[in-house]
Amino acid sequence: MNLRNVKKVKVIDSLFLSNRINNSAGCLSVELSDFIFILMCKFIANRASDNGGSVQLYHINNTLISQCKFLSNHAENGGSISGLYLNTLHF
Repeated sequence: MNLRNVKKVKVIDSLFLSNRINNSAGCLSVELSDFIFILMCKFIANRASDNGGSVQLYHINNTLISQCKFLSNHAENGGSISGLYLNTLHF
């Protein structure tokens, strides 16, 4: 899922299992957002050939990731999460 220029992103109680991509962000890529909230999600066995085996965040003002499980995700950079230009990040 690739989201760009979305003001608010909420991902709640979701399962991302065995996703693959020959680029960045095995499951979820968010760019140019004011707020992203990821709650009670499971990211299991996702792969990206570049950045962020499961999640890639780029130019996000506020990020909150809570009560999530990241298991066996792989990427060249950022096995589970890759972030660049994040103003505020809370786990």
